[in-house]
Amino acid sequence: MPIADTPLLFGQSALQRYALALGIVLAALAVRLAILPIEAGLPYVTFYPGIAVAAFLCGTGPTLMVILLSTVVSGTLLAHSQGPGAHLPVVLTGAVAFFLSSATIWLVLRHFQQRLAVAAPERRRMVAALRQERALLASVMDTTDVMLVYLDTNFNFVWVNQAYADTCRRTPEQLVGKNHFALYPDAENEAIFRGVRDTGKPVFFKDKPFEFPDQPERGTTYWDWSLTPHREPDGRVTGLVFSLRETTAHVRAEQAVRASEAKLSLLIEHVPAGIAMLDREMRYLAVSRRFLADYRLGDVSVIGRSHYEVFPEIPDRWRELHRRGLAGETLSCEEDPFVRQDGRVDWVRWEIQPWRDAAGKIGGIIVFNEDVTAHKQAESALKAAKIEAERANEAKSRFLGAVSHDLRQPIFAISLYVDTIETKFGTAEPEMVTNLKGCVATLGDMLSNLMDLSRFDAGAVKAHVRDFDANAVMAKIVSYHAPRAHVKGLQLRVGRFDGLHGHTDPVLFQRILSNLVANALRYTERGGVLIAPRRRSGKWWIEVWDTGIGIPADMTGVIFEEFRQLPPVRNDQPRGTGIGLTIVARTAALLGLEVRVRSVVGKGSLFAVELPLGDAPAAMVPPDMHCRPLSIALVEDNRSVAEALAQLLEASGHRVVTAASGAGIVPLLGAGKPDLLLTDYRLADGETGLDVIAAVRRACGDDIPAIILTGDTDTKATGAGAQGRTRLLYKPTDFGVLWRNIEELLAETR
Repeated sequence: MPIADTPLLFGQSALQRYALALGIVLAALAVRLAILPIEAGLPYVTFYPGIAVAAFLCGTGPTLMVILLSTVVSGTLLAHSQGPGAHLPVVLTGAVAFFLSSATIWLVLRHFQQRLAVAAPERRRMVAALRQERALLASVMDTTDVMLVYLDTNFNFVWVNQAYADTCRRTPEQLVGKNHFALYPDAENEAIFRGVRDTGKPVFFKDKPFEFPDQPERGTTYWDWSLTPHREPDGRVTGLVFSLRETTAHVRAEQAVRASEAKLSLLIEHVPAGIAMLDREMRYLAVSRRFLADYRLGDVSVIGRSHYEVFPEIPDRWRELHRRGLAGETLSCEEDPFVRQDGRVDWVRWEIQPWRDAAGKIGGIIVFNEDVTAHKQAESALKAAKIEAERANEAKSRFLGAVSHDLRQPIFAISLYVDTIETKFGTAEPEMVTNLKGCVATLGDMLSNLMDLSRFDAGAVKAHVRDFDANAVMAKIVSYHAPRAHVKGLQLRVGRFDGLHGHTDPVLFQRILSNLVANALRYTERGGVLIAPRRRSGKWWIEVWDTGIGIPADMTGVIFEEFRQLPPVRNDQPRGTGIGLTIVARTAALLGLEVRVRSVVGKGSLFAVELPLGDAPAAMVPPDMHCRPLSIALVEDNRSVAEALAQLLEASGHRVVTAASGAGIVPLLGAGKPDLLLTDYRLADGETGLDVIAAVRRACGDDIPAIILTGDTDTKATGAGAQGRTRLLYKPTDFGVLWRNIEELLAETR
């Protein structure tokens, strides 16, 4: 439907619009009949408004129906008003005239409707846009933090935005109509306002102070504000636009920065550290007295001078560091040599940090310096002392290793002689024999502990973790210590270890417990020693209880240190070596096990060592030493050891060639090539097992496997096993362990 034919009731159905059109005709007829007595010959007077209403509301079809029905009805009324015998031409002429006039009215109204339909949307759009702009302007005015005011020429408030009203602690309605200077009297500002009004020239002020008379708690506030005249087209000033923004926080921040800079300068001057503050041109802004003293500047005034003027000899690398600091980097160095003009070298710890101004821009750098020359010298001295201590410790380890190596055989011989004396004179001199055996046992323990300690110092002790039967370990400990307990008349009791399996190095774990039991027996005179497993705090522990002399509370923290012994209660009290518990502590630390101590003086002590649980170990298969006959070269300068080892190997079906040195073994091999080389590490005349291996391999081939046997803990010996196709075993070595290593080494070289 064209826009000009769009009725106001276009949303209704056609039936509804035709019904409305019929209703309009009936209404016009009803009104016509109502005024019939006074209509004075105007039969069409009520139908014209009906046609106009139909034209606006109902559309073309219903309007034409109204015109036709109105023509018929009005013509009928006209004929009726003429009475009987009325002339038909008069009636027809009136009807035609009514029809034409009605059609004319409809066409005129239709044209007007078309114009109205075209103009209305544009007008609505303009009104909507205007309302939107006004709403947007009002929103901006009320939400901006810029305060806006419109004043008339008498400085009365005409309009204020919400921000201005809020800072005045009023509503806009409370301000409009009031005089600005009646509320906020200020002679200087009033003169400025009058000047703008009278001259028409705007003004602008930055950080202008103002105090609110009704808000004294705010103190002095600061404002950026402008005053602009509003002119009519003829140039007359009819109002003033007053805009403001508060800058109090910014001004106070700048004041605080300036105050803090003064305090910072004072602080830097007196701080007991070398500090200098420089600007972007590397000019000194502040400097501490310590800085001046460290750089031997004395009372020289450096403020305002360039750092490079004060230190003209400064190296280029420092200029690059300063440039990086000014670019925003933070740089530091813990130890930096600084060469003085006299050639002396001082050590400096320094840091460079950029500093920023109130706007966040880098204003320069702060240099922190500390003279650490004395610290560096002390550190160098400490390093030298440490190196010397390490050398002394290494020498001690070599000495202990040599002692343990050279004294093992004599001690064994002494123990044999003591057994012989006991056999011959034990009944005659029992006390003397007992004392001799005690001395030999103590000497043996000391030697074993010294050897263990030297091996720890040399790093030769390695853990080989596996599952093991705890009951078997306890059986070995009891069999070793039971005779000593019997001699002292002490009970050595063991709890139930059946079915208990550990997971750690069984040899080292046995050594820990053996030392604890030996220690308990040594310091117990009456009662006995109990070894028992117990579960505490979610872990299994092997506990060693004794009824001995006990340990003072202030000594439980130091008894694990080397050569620390408890003071004797009696002169005849037995003394230990002072390193047994040290071996316990070091071994436990190597295995990652915890050791606990609890003791009461005069009643006894409890030592407990943690036992990690494991599974039942696989049954050990004895090594088959009767494999194919091997040709073995043995180099050992101790005759008794060489004979015993050779006899054992030969009894297993192997051919052994023995010599005391590398030079002695090579000729004995002839053109043959041995399957294996066994050699002691420390031999006569400074020769080592490594020298023997090198000589044999030069003569017979580089692929000969070798095993070094040693009681030495020299660091060179501990590194011998790192040689190709070579293994290192420490004396005393179980023959089964030796043979398993032989089998594994031969398997690797096949």
